[in-house]
Amino acid sequence: MHWSIGLLRGVRRGKACSCKASPRQAARIGGPTNRIGATRVVLADLQSKTLTAFDHDVRSAFAAAAGVHPDNDAWKRACRKVAFGGLGLRKASEYADAAFISSLSSCSELASSIDGAFRAGDNVSTNHVGNAIDRINAKLPAEFQLDPSLEEIPSQKGITTKMERKSLDADLLSADVSTAMKAHLQLVSVPGSGAWLHGFPSRVAKTLIDAPLFRIAIKRRLRMPILHEPCHCPSCGTSLDIYADHALVCMCGGDRTLRHNALRDTANWFAKTAGLNPVKEKAGLLPPRPDADSIREGLTTRGRRLADIWLPQWLGNGPAPWDFAVTSGLRADEIHVSAVGAGHCTVAYEEVKR
Repeated sequence: MHWSIGLLRGVRRGKACSCKASPRQAARIGGPTNRIGATRVVLADLQSKTLTAFDHDVRSAFAAAAGVHPDNDAWKRACRKVAFGGLGLRKASEYADAAFISSLSSCSELASSIDGAFRAGDNVSTNHVGNAIDRINAKLPAEFQLDPSLEEIPSQKGITTKMERKSLDADLLSADVSTAMKAHLQLVSVPGSGAWLHGFPSRVAKTLIDAPLFRIAIKRRLRMPILHEPCHCPSCGTSLDIYADHALVCMCGGDRTLRHNALRDTANWFAKTAGLNPVKEKAGLLPPRPDADSIREGLTTRGRRLADIWLPQWLGNGPAPWDFAVTSGLRADEIHVSAVGAGHCTVAYEEVKR
């Protein structure tokens, strides 16, 4: 624990050695509490000052390394797991009780084989262990409360996942949380939305994000202000709030087309790398429309394009077309639906594409 704190303080002061690592790998310097052995064998309230100091240094090291300074609300979101829209940083002080109780329960069978009189539940009578269980249960949904007997205790991961789910649900159900924030939380919790955090930065694999864009990506994920004050979109004149949500959905300036083409080109590159022999924008897959419907297409004999990428073979089932579309659950006509569930915008746009 003290070694970890020293390392984090070195990172914060810029004295630690540099290395090529993904955001996720860098975060694991101060990652989940199962990396801090002390929390599994020492009760949290017996080392609370050390845990608090560790959490403080994780936050300071993150701010120094990423150049992003979250407020307390944004930091709470950063400490959630990636699947719940966070950065996976976690708080040692927040999860230390789960680490200890899970460890105590999991080793009880082995302890009993050594000492036949040992029972994990016997320790509940002590104030420290009982208080730890109470603190955990206060963060868990009623249906997942831990049994004081410590029998059938879930894994540490299982406990902390349910704790974070309750925290996220509290934000989604709170009347004090804006519709835009709820929509954001739903969207960044969609499976795969945080995959970029796990990618190793590589120019060859096109997974390297320049520092300014990386900082914006982190701020976007944590719902931190991008602008100092609201302004107007330079492309269409629409109001642009401090979170710059409109920039994702603006129909002017060609940004949506650029994002679509970047998505298509990246997928095409990976398909080539995998030896799938893709053909980009393959023409002639559909017959031309009648001249009355499309004068432009009536002037060509190439025919219409069915997809952005055409694969001659896919999963052993013959040829397959890949078609890409760019949309956003933060569109004005989608944001209220996205606040309830994030999947509607993609399903609705898929129907349009059909």
